[in-house]
Amino acid sequence: PVHVRWAEDGVFVRNNYDFKSLDGVEMKWAIRENGRRVRSGRVSLDGIAAREERFFEIPMTAEGDGYLTADCEFIEGDRELAHKQKILRRGSPAQRPHPAFSYEIERSDLDVTVVGEDFSVAVRGGMIGPFSLGGRTVFDAPMKFNLWRAPTDNDGIIGFAPRLAGEWENALLHTLRFGADEVYVTGMDNCVVVRAKGKLLPYCHYWGFDVAIVYHIYAGGEIDADFSLTPYGKGPEILPRVGVAFELPQKYDTVDWLGRGPLENYPDCKANAPVGLYSHGIHALNFPYDVPQETGTRCDCRMLAVKGDGLKLIAEGDFAFSVHDFTLEDLTKARHRDELEKSDKLYLYLDHRMRGLGSNSCGPQPEEEYELRMGSFEWSIRLRAEA
Repeated sequence: PVHVRWAEDGVFVRNNYDFKSLDGVEMKWAIRENGRRVRSGRVSLDGIAAREERFFEIPMTAEGDGYLTADCEFIEGDRELAHKQKILRRGSPAQRPHPAFSYEIERSDLDVTVVGEDFSVAVRGGMIGPFSLGGRTVFDAPMKFNLWRAPTDNDGIIGFAPRLAGEWENALLHTLRFGADEVYVTGMDNCVVVRAKGKLLPYCHYWGFDVAIVYHIYAGGEIDADFSLTPYGKGPEILPRVGVAFELPQKYDTVDWLGRGPLENYPDCKANAPVGLYSHGIHALNFPYDVPQETGTRCDCRMLAVKGDGLKLIAEGDFAFSVHDFTLEDLTKARHRDELEKSDKLYLYLDHRMRGLGSNSCGPQPEEEYELRMGSFEWSIRLRAEA
């Protein structure tokens, strides 16, 4: 019933009814930084006649450099009619001081382990993991690159109407593995820098990515990871996703995040998912589609905390995430939801880019701004743990 037009110092609210006024409707507005309210107000929309517009002044700024949003909720009685949001500032992870600390470096060929007073971080063939804090395992398997998603109906149905999914399968996208050629270690007073170079490539076919990774490992096991992927050869023109995956123990049971939610959302399907602080049980994050397919992604995230058994794994950056209690291989293979087998592990996906959904099962591909074309990719994430 309402349309919002944002201005630098407030909002224009238009009544979209043809005959009815907005008498009895209130607008609750809030400015939030990192999901927490900075200022707010509540105004009546009484007197805005059908097809009329009124301006309301709202201070749209706040100090700091966090994730800043303006929210307008329209309420009639105890019912929410609409929720409009504008992202004012995308923010970035807070910079923290990194004190000097004591550590030992263990080196064996392409494997490196950094052991501090209360943590151990391994880099196995260029991939982070295992990672432990205070003698407790945060995750015990090396991270992996991941560019595959279980095809949605719009991507294609392998064996029936393959479309893009068939191209991805023929290119062996699901077999991509990273192999390190070089791993270098530099010890400094307040961090250990590990650099890895290698290739991300399928089992066969001449295509893949030249990869450069830089890890800065700080006191307490905090890890800043920078990734660079440069394509070579003739790979798929369109990719489903670009990111990394972690295999986690089942002891984690809850996810907190700062990003879009509470329900799953994708680059071209997120207007109904405002940015905020959310918390959800891991086993209820994913939708049980009749035909199993990509599920459970949340976009535009700045922080994620996977919690359980008194331990917390935290990721910061600019990413989309999902957590599955089944493998990506099983999700791809299953044709009915009762065929999807639960795993004894959890799988965390942190995506730098995720292709839009589109509607190609009966309509067009995603619009160009939501398409994910082959190219060079660079991104960063920060990982740390708390007990």
